[in-house]
Amino acid sequence: MSPQPLRELRTSRLMSVRELARAARITPKTLTDIEYGRRKPTYETMRNVCAALQLEANDIFEFGRVIEMRAGRR
Repeated sequence: MSPQPLRELRTSRLMSVRELARAARITPKTLTDIEYGRRKPTYETMRNVCAALQLEANDIFEFGRVIEMRAGRR
């Protein structure tokens, strides 16, 4: 899965990188690195990000599959 879904979910909720990072208890740089695929999140980080977005982890992965299908990737 590309990191794009996380960025799209964040922006669809009108949250800045700084706002989501604060809510997820990570640094803005860490969040940006995750969004751009330069860093893989730990389980705890992903759990915190999902909680801050009011989502289950499966929601992010499902959203990612929809985006990849739209882009012609599987």
